[in-house]
Amino acid sequence: MKSLNHISFYNFKNGQLFLLALILAIESIALFLATNIWQVLVSIFFIAYLLFVFYFKFKEAFLTILCILLVFFLWGSYRKNISEYKKIDSPIKVYPDKLSHSENLYFGCAKYKNSNLYISINSNQQFIEKFKKGIPFWIKVDDSKINSLMPNTVPGQFNLKKWGLCREIKQQIQIKHFTIVNRKPSIYDLFYWIRYKIKEYLSKMPRLLSFFSHELILAENPDKVNNKDILNSYRNLGVIHLLSISGLHVSLYTMIISKFCSIIKRTARECFILCTVILFVELFLSAFQPGFFRATLTFLLSSFFKSKKIPLSLLDILSLVFIFHLFLQPSLLLNVGAILSYLLVVAIIATKKYSMIMQNIFVNLAILPILLHYFFQMNILTIIFNFLIVPIFNFVLLPITFINLVTFAIIPKLSFLFEMMMQIITKVIETVARAKIGIIIFGQINWWQTILLLILTFILIIKPKMILFKLRIYYWLSLGYLLFFILIHFPLYSQVAFIDVGQGDSILITTPLNRKCYLIDVGGKVNFGKKGNSGISQTEKILLPFLYSQGINKIDGIFLSHQDADHVGNLRDLLSYIRVKKIYFGDGLLDNNSFKRRIAGKVAHTKLINLLAGNLVQEANIKFHILYPFEKSVGKNEDSLSLMFNLSGDNWIFTGDLDRAGEVKIINNFNIKADYIKLGHHGSRTATDPKYLRQIRPKLVIISSGRNNRFGHPHAETLKTLNECKIPYLNTQDNGTIIFRHYLWNKKTIKTCFNKDRL
Repeated sequence: MKSLNHISFYNFKNGQLFLLALILAIESIALFLATNIWQVLVSIFFIAYLLFVFYFKFKEAFLTILCILLVFFLWGSYRKNISEYKKIDSPIKVYPDKLSHSENLYFGCAKYKNSNLYISINSNQQFIEKFKKGIPFWIKVDDSKINSLMPNTVPGQFNLKKWGLCREIKQQIQIKHFTIVNRKPSIYDLFYWIRYKIKEYLSKMPRLLSFFSHELILAENPDKVNNKDILNSYRNLGVIHLLSISGLHVSLYTMIISKFCSIIKRTARECFILCTVILFVELFLSAFQPGFFRATLTFLLSSFFKSKKIPLSLLDILSLVFIFHLFLQPSLLLNVGAILSYLLVVAIIATKKYSMIMQNIFVNLAILPILLHYFFQMNILTIIFNFLIVPIFNFVLLPITFINLVTFAIIPKLSFLFEMMMQIITKVIETVARAKIGIIIFGQINWWQTILLLILTFILIIKPKMILFKLRIYYWLSLGYLLFFILIHFPLYSQVAFIDVGQGDSILITTPLNRKCYLIDVGGKVNFGKKGNSGISQTEKILLPFLYSQGINKIDGIFLSHQDADHVGNLRDLLSYIRVKKIYFGDGLLDNNSFKRRIAGKVAHTKLINLLAGNLVQEANIKFHILYPFEKSVGKNEDSLSLMFNLSGDNWIFTGDLDRAGEVKIINNFNIKADYIKLGHHGSRTATDPKYLRQIRPKLVIISSGRNNRFGHPHAETLKTLNECKIPYLNTQDNGTIIFRHYLWNKKTIKTCFNKDRL
């Protein structure tokens, strides 16, 4: 029998596996990430080019590669078409280790037939008792509401649909009534029970110890509300990778196991088997977190090939792991963590010939385009923070975490000492992060800009050390970043964007070139006594991602229409993140105690300005004409601050929640016309007087209202009025965020998130 060294599978030439991995990655991007024909065509171009290179270099393996690509295309297409259900007619399997809860509401991933679902359940006592046992169980759904996972309705916002597709989830189910189904657990349910018990054990620890233990063992955050600041701090300093289990932890595990095996005098083979078992257990505990999966398989394959004396480079081993990973999960590249994990290791391998400082610079440059595409900001001092924080993490926080895992069960009081040490270090890190030293809100680079910067960066890394050539690449790379920054921060268009904040108003206005930014209202959630489960404010989920994606980190002025929470509820939170020069509001609102509480302690460097009808707010390149109120008021709906402005030749009118009487008063006092208006009071029957519409004569009106809102906005009477006046409309509940842009060369565009335009 031939030895393993002579089996054809192991006769790959250097570079074959890497080229195959690269082609498969682009094929996966075309299948799962491409959203328009241009992205598909660019993907086809790169695949064709790489296939040509492969044929030229490795002609003998070309047919095999074509077969692999075809198989992956068919497999990926099959996995992409996840089943969707109109009703639930079989029991759902619930996994306690995959559920989170807020009071009596439980939510997380579950299994239905052969599909994954995202469920939310209003629990009862029987459910809670089953949950606390930790063993997966079955429920029969008696009453539920099924929805497809929503894509992001605001540019820059977290995309729930993409998150679900990565996990093969397309639907979420709100379960109102159910019954427990008695079924015998399987042997596999034991693993989920173990994971649940570990979660239960970790949750009893003090907060910081619990957080780091959860992150480093289970790859999850146990408390999004209380641990939000920790994650933000590590992210802002550019060291968030420390909280993801990866190669660092694989090295730690294998080092401990090797030391243990050496002490008890075990053979190298026995040590390898023990490492394999423990790493696969940890893989399950971490729910197959991509970084840990990559690091584990790379270690195991490297050890195996080394023991068999098979000469395969580290890059080819990594490529083999990636190919295997991609076939297991064709939608892998929907996971940003997976992209960064593999890209980081490729960059480390490609830069091993450089000094430590240069390697750090190049590795950070390699992942920067991905960070700007998905997270919109960078920290120019990331390398320094890595040098300062990584040793503290590796030699203090990490050892404390793992020592506490053992000692907590024996000497729980010792954990309070560990927690104090954690608190001191975490406080220092959070203080530095809050200072925002080195942070630049760059804005979102688009897909082709991301590709271009990645290509230039890797050309710079891998090409020969020709000084003149490298200087040229440095020049083009620097020019690329500078040009993209200028295009984002000095746009060639004016903009009016109706941000989809649900049942509320928030409109962004920006001027071209030397950009000035204004908001009309800031949205805000009206909970009606109900508590959300995310622990993340609407400002963090919607407003900040949208503003940061456009490179906006300061607002020149905010106009507040009135005091209602759906218009000003996010103000206090927004002022904590964004510098605001001026806040404008109707005269008298500052006498409102509720409003004063919203801004207390947040406006030390913000100018507060009262306005009445007839006032003119003269700003750079734009004038705001105040149309309402005519007298001092307390900020009710009927007192709404109303204004008109001209931007790039178009007249716009905004009236907040002003009623019909107020609209008539405006047209009786001002001879005005507008191209576009924001419909009053979210399309309520209390606003939109026909006489007002006939005098204004808009070409298009925009309605800002929430999906399935409890008020039934927009009302049928209002839509009837629009139809009678033959005025088309767009609605945020149907179209998502609606963005009007007017370019300097007189081109106008209307962009909506859902493209369900009624025009």
